Amino acid sequence: AVITNKANAYFTGIGGSKRIVVFDNLINNFSRKETLNVIAHEIGHWYNWHIFKSIIIGIISGTAGLFLINAVFTYSNMVGDFKSILVIILLMSIISFLSLPLQNAVSRTFERQADNFTMHATENPDTQIQLMLKLAESNLSNVSPHWYIKYFLYSHPPIMERIESAKNFD
Repeated sequence: AVITNKANAYFTGIGGSKRIVVFDNLINNFSRKETLNVIAHEIGHWYNWHIFKSIIIGIISGTAGLFLINAVFTYSNMVGDFKSILVIILLMSIISFLSLPLQNAVSRTFERQADNFTMHATENPDTQIQLMLKLAESNLSNVSPHWYIKYFLYSHPPIMERIESAKNFD
């Protein structure tokens, strides 16, 4: 790939536009079994309705954010004031930052569910372990980050957690 050396894939779309996108680095640098595990993982997102659930979560959290902003302005007499734009930007930044652990926890849960689907679909924990090790190397991942880094920044479970999960699959 011209833009990145990362190996990646993702599931996207709703209705008739659903598709799995697989980066060329994954196809070119990983074994067929490893690539199939990645595709099974993405199918796991479809199977578990993760895009639909993410849309619903986004609608609910966006609506809650709008209600919060409305409440702040209703009780502050700032409606129509230029400062209100700055307050909105500040509030949204703070809310976004404070909600990161929750957003990432939901995302990590979805990723664990997709990994679990992969293990049941392929019944090949050794390939999953090998895949995780290669992904960590090619994507320069921190395989075991400090807990606060994980909770604030990691949308996927750390590689060592995913490897342990594969080792414990039966």
